Amino acid sequence: MTDIQNIYSILLARGYQEELFSGLGEKKTEKGGQETLVDCPLCHKEKHFSYNRQKPVWRCWSCGESGDWIDFLEKTKGYDFSQALHELASAAGVELSPQSQQAYQDYTKKADILEAAQAYFMDIFHDDFSDSSKEVFNYAFNERGYEWDDIYAMELGAYVDSQALLEKLMSSGYTEQEIRDTGLLTKDLGEVHKLTLLWRDAAGRAIGIAARALISDDELKERGLPKYKYSYGL
Repeated sequence: MTDIQNIYSILLARGYQEELFSGLGEKKTEKGGQETLVDCPLCHKEKHFSYNRQKPVWRCWSCGESGDWIDFLEKTKGYDFSQALHELASAAGVELSPQSQQAYQDYTKKADILEAAQAYFMDIFHDDFSDSSKEVFNYAFNERGYEWDDIYAMELGAYVDSQALLEKLMSSGYTEQEIRDTGLLTKDLGEVHKLTLLWRDAAGRAIGIAARALISDDELKERGLPKYKYSYGL
């Protein structure tokens, strides 16, 4: 667990968001009490700034600014990364490691790559009805009985070609090594295990891909393969 994951877990357990976002006007809760609306400190639009009670994330639905708690301190108090991290660490009572900043940057880049990959998988599932993705479509709708609302709610995707994924992500500016470091090219992903969903941390950041095999249980047993496969490191 990185320093920032540890810090966020501790502070969320203490309800620190109520202290962090205090002074932003009268509160209004939504979505079953998970989201709280207050006035935006950036664009000053009333009741358009939303923060989550279970994850260290926020968003303004007027000006579009969003991020985690570090981003909030940087944008509203003018802190640099180190100052924001140290303030949160102090509140959590956590002693930071010397590699905290680099670890955070690596962690967020990995999350960005995983998010981009799953968005690509979802596009394939929703829009590509070629033979390569038909197997995933048939499993989800015919074998499991899912409806489109289920697919969208679970953010399911179709991983059918690892080379195409690699090329897609590299065209977005990521290096092959960065992509490999996410575990997206783990053996059997995109070959046997094709129905995907993102695995997220407490902050809602992607930390890996979980994929379901689409071959029969008998064939899985014969080949010595698990029903579910997770990206390396998850």
